[in-house]
Amino acid sequence: MVNIAAQDSVSNYIKSRLNSAVIEDVKKKSVGLFARNDLWARNQQVVILMGDNERNLLKLNILQSKRIFDVFKKKLIDREAANILGIKTLPASTFEKFPFTLKIPKMFLIYKDKPEEHYISFIKRIVKDGYDRYVTVYYEKMDKNNVNADWLIKTRKNLAWKVYDQDEFSKDDIRIQKSKINKRDGWKIIGRWQNKKYYIGGTFQSFGFYDEKSHTAVLVDNSIYFPAGYKLTGLIQLQIISNTIEMKN
Repeated sequence: MVNIAAQDSVSNYIKSRLNSAVIEDVKKKSVGLFARNDLWARNQQVVILMGDNERNLLKLNILQSKRIFDVFKKKLIDREAANILGIKTLPASTFEKFPFTLKIPKMFLIYKDKPEEHYISFIKRIVKDGYDRYVTVYYEKMDKNNVNADWLIKTRKNLAWKVYDQDEFSKDDIRIQKSKINKRDGWKIIGRWQNKKYYIGGTFQSFGFYDEKSHTAVLVDNSIYFPAGYKLTGLIQLQIISNTIEMKN
């Protein structure tokens, strides 16, 4: 955050890194927000907030908080994608009995393989850190596209109870939105899960879409158990993996 009227060393340094047209633009508009990549180091994201006084600068920070968050989130997603997608994956034969494939990193193990029940689930478990990460894919045949928020909520409830041994969630604890998964339009729910059987809980996100060609509804679920840690990075990594889903048709 830079007050262009200030003369402290940090403000002067930042101003020296920007061309005069940017400074003049901030003077005219009273505020300015600029995102820069690799300003001082490789693979670095910098967001510069500028104002002609402290009041306007603080106001900009408040009003643009979501935009600022989205800039850093996108950078984190790009960075995690470069890491995740470079890892060796489980062989394609893993999905021999399913109508889809997925690029699952080799550090994941098959948790449950149930082709007769139309789902397969993978787990990454780090015992010393006390966390589990799951990717589960379920499908069902559907004559026409009835994949909507209600279908996703109902299907995820049934799947989580069965796959994760009585995981459940409340509609009050989730956010529902339209979304895309590997360029396919669909729905997403994200929120908290709990398990009264084991007295544990965590976070999850589920994606639902419909494949017109094969008349198939698909649910891709990501679940995390990590009570002592930060979960956003884990959700992003699981979403990147989920985004690799491809239908075989």
